[in-house]
Amino acid sequence: MRPDNSLLAFSLLACTALLVVWLGLLGPTNATTWKDWQPLLAAIIALGGATVVYKSAMAKVNLDRAIHEHASRRRIRGLLLRVSFALHVIGHDTRAFADALRDSVELDVDPKDVRIREVQAMDEAWSNLDEFPRQVALTLGRLKVEIFNFEHWRSTLGSSSFVTSKPLPPNVIQLRDACERASVICDKLRDDLEDLIDAAGSSAHHSSLGR
Repeated sequence: MRPDNSLLAFSLLACTALLVVWLGLLGPTNATTWKDWQPLLAAIIALGGATVVYKSAMAKVNLDRAIHEHASRRRIRGLLLRVSFALHVIGHDTRAFADALRDSVELDVDPKDVRIREVQAMDEAWSNLDEFPRQVALTLGRLKVEIFNFEHWRSTLGSSSFVTSKPLPPNVIQLRDACERASVICDKLRDDLEDLIDAAGSSAHHSSLGR
């Protein structure tokens, strides 16, 4: 990061111009004249020193800001990657349940096996909704509703294994439908997050820290 020295250069140029005008008008000076000009010279030197201090402070502020922005981009990209993986797992599990309940005439179901992995990862996304675009945040909300529906209808299966038969019981139909909706939402969200991950990666690559 290169500091902007324009203010310092202007101050030095102004000082030089003042000295040129002074010598051009008054000619050689004696000790008394120098003494009279001491306050002005002291002010010019103080201005130059203050300029150097100001530029150094601003360089530190700009560096701290760049470091913070770089860390923020890395944190957001990590969040997006974790949520994308969770969506892949949730989409896989819900799609598998929906396909099994739709295609099988008879299915031996153990309620303990009817579960969605990586649901806890969605809590992180839910706690950081402000990091997502509005439409993505709303879609995450829809997925959270379907996960709630899944858990609700799963709880109606009881604790003992059973064999499904056609027609499916109403609670199993509701469970299947919640799985189908959740899998579709996961696919949509993963597509949206892929664009955001690419954008976050591109921003980190062009970070001012890497210049």
